[in-house]
Amino acid sequence: METRIPSWLWRIVLACTTDNIGEKGTATVLRRSGLNRFIGVTPADEDTPSILVDEFSQYVKALVDIFGEDGARPILLRSGKIGFTSAYYRMPPTIKVASRLLRVLPEKKRLMTVVSEFSKAFNETLGTHSVTTDEEEKIVVRIPDCPHCRGISAEKPMCYVEIGLLTQLVETAVGTAYTVRETECMAKGDPVCQFEIEKSVHD
Repeated sequence: METRIPSWLWRIVLACTTDNIGEKGTATVLRRSGLNRFIGVTPADEDTPSILVDEFSQYVKALVDIFGEDGARPILLRSGKIGFTSAYYRMPPTIKVASRLLRVLPEKKRLMTVVSEFSKAFNETLGTHSVTTDEEEKIVVRIPDCPHCRGISAEKPMCYVEIGLLTQLVETAVGTAYTVRETECMAKGDPVCQFEIEKSVHD
């Protein structure tokens, strides 16, 4: 069975698109990506599967084709940030325990625990195979089969949904002292999409 995007996430992406480019703009992207059935339709705010991951990839590709990387970025980044709030209440208890109760753990260990558990939930939801590792001064998340940049060719990393999700996750777990950067992206021709989480550097 093919993996599908949960309805609540698809709902958020469509809402963020409309907030940025209006209903007509959203309808244009939906038509370009072959998702006409969602024009004027609001997906339910629930866990039930909605569109296929490949269809979601086509939606992101259409968004980039029509509005360019700079136009797609705020839509997808905001989708990830808002999506985290919705996802958080659907996550396994381990994540909530780690982010709220395990304050006695060293900050880096707590962050590693939270990001690892989040990655597992992400894998289960989207059928991906992401791996999280602790590498000296940073935590690295690698996704070899990222659903959000399939078929896209870009000069810069394009996985803004993941960046938004991880940014909000990190802020919830340990505050704003860390930054999330995508250092490799399959849209750029890299073998994986790679995200690095490390302490912010202040002058």
